Amino acid sequence: MGTKICPVCDGKVNSINFCKTCKRFVTPIETSHTFYLNERRELEDYQREYQYSRDVSDYSADKPEVEDEVTDCHDEFETELPKWANRTPTSANPIPNPDMTYTTKKQKSKKAEGVISGLLFLAALAVCFRMSSLWDVWQQYRDEQELQDSLDEMHEMMDEQDEKNYVDENGYSYRYIYQPGETTDYGTGSLVGLSADEVYDRGEACDGVAHYEGVTGDELEADFLQNAEKDGILFEDTSTGTAGNLSLYEYSYQNGDTFTYYNKEKYISDDEYGIDVSINSDLNTQAIHSVRIWQYPPDVDDGFCLDQIYEDLVMALGDETLQGDSLERTTEMIRSYQEKEYSADDSSANYTDLQIGKWSLTISRGETSLGIAMDYLGE
Repeated sequence: MGTKICPVCDGKVNSINFCKTCKRFVTPIETSHTFYLNERRELEDYQREYQYSRDVSDYSADKPEVEDEVTDCHDEFETELPKWANRTPTSANPIPNPDMTYTTKKQKSKKAEGVISGLLFLAALAVCFRMSSLWDVWQQYRDEQELQDSLDEMHEMMDEQDEKNYVDENGYSYRYIYQPGETTDYGTGSLVGLSADEVYDRGEACDGVAHYEGVTGDELEADFLQNAEKDGILFEDTSTGTAGNLSLYEYSYQNGDTFTYYNKEKYISDDEYGIDVSINSDLNTQAIHSVRIWQYPPDVDDGFCLDQIYEDLVMALGDETLQGDSLERTTEMIRSYQEKEYSADDSSANYTDLQIGKWSLTISRGETSLGIAMDYLGE
């Protein structure tokens, strides 16, 4: 009968060398001998246990060998026991000390109670803070900080843009649509951005579009603002900030043909009625290229007033082909688009194209907006 004994506690070790007393795996002391106490053995039993093939009367010859094996096991036990008793645990779970188990668990329990109490105190403090006036003060401070951060970011972006903008002699700032010197592939050719100084040095009008020379861009703006003011519409002063855009470039086709475009877009706006007007003119000659009018009323129920704005603009242009009966018919059509609903199903019902004299006119209805585009066609 074989037995496995724990070298530490002398307890029994199971088949996988785990000591239930020490609660860990050990190197057991194994015994594989059967001892007979006060009873005789048969010859076959003796021969099976000790592999003895001689006469049973000579069994005493093997006795020293058996005693030697028992002595070796005892010596090994005496040698290993001090090592196990004084060893340093190397695993993450050292051998538990029965005397310390209760104390450790009790300390951990007290620590857990302390942590929970602290968390409950902080939660109660947060609730009190949330319900106090300090919360509103903190919220206001946070909102002000977020607003200030947004303003700082916007100012940084504006400063970066100002470095690339052009400021004319009147102090108006214009943003370049195409950066000077940069080449852009477009359509069947490419264009090269020009600076305002380069265009001024050329001293001539661009040849990419027609020019209306009845008034200059500055004259049209002044007369239009005066007419609008009589109707109770006051546009904002654009002398500060970005007043418009400069679209200055020379376009080259693949076959070698070229044309130039020197457009200065000056825009003015009115926040009360949600009106934006842009006057496009030649940078050198200030002859008119086109005019754009858009209205985004703050409240659609208040209606549009582009019919009146269009009339003020036509009178400022001074082109007789746009006045008289033509003006009446056009303003009547504008009123019809102001009153009609936007069609999401039929886009063609939202705009109309007209040609009046040497002008191309497009009236366009948006879901919450109305626009008028006027382009001079020339001869």
